[in-house]
Amino acid sequence: MSAINCAKGEVRPSSRVTYWAINYAQYERKQTSERIAANWLSRSKRGLWNGGTIPLGYDRNPKNKAELAINESEALIVKNIFKTFLETETVRQTQKILTELGIYNKNYINKHGIEKGGKGFSVGTLQSLLTNKSYIGIKFFRSARTVWVRVLLEVVPRAGIEPARPC
Repeated sequence: MSAINCAKGEVRPSSRVTYWAINYAQYERKQTSERIAANWLSRSKRGLWNGGTIPLGYDRNPKNKAELAINESEALIVKNIFKTFLETETVRQTQKILTELGIYNKNYINKHGIEKGGKGFSVGTLQSLLTNKSYIGIKFFRSARTVWVRVLLEVVPRAGIEPARPC
């Protein structure tokens, strides 16, 4: 038996309830998404870390786990990577030199207790490091409605580099 009574052209009450439940679930999903986006923006404005892999040169702040602090020994490695890139002017040559010098990406233990990282840089990971805005102290947040930039701790000094203005 279908949801519509063909003889009378009416919809069964159970179909109305199902339709209402689906619409309500969709509304709740949208509300949850908007709350999460607002929370991420709020955390970004306060300079807090929104999660993900912590970049080389930074560690979690021991006093406040939501903030990042500069790791001085790793910051020297990052500065060396940028210096090497400026000398060679290519990502591939930089990657080759880093491999020869035995410089590896960040080694860490994830929340499941599994050791990650500590491997040589690939061209892709090196490109990612060189274009990461956090190294010049910029916190970038972008959602569907908001583009927001904040200057935080910088590992590599921004010698005259200004952040791009959002459109």
